[in-house]
Amino acid sequence: IGGDLVQALFAPFNALGRGAEKVIRKISSFGK
Repeated sequence: IGGDLVQALFAPFNALGRGAEKVIRKISSFGK
């Protein structure tokens, strides 16, 4: 049960992290 709660809490952070990663890649490729 605890693991499910942790996964539920971290799911939005993981999605946010992926979004930020895409933005960072776009910015770094734009800088070149």
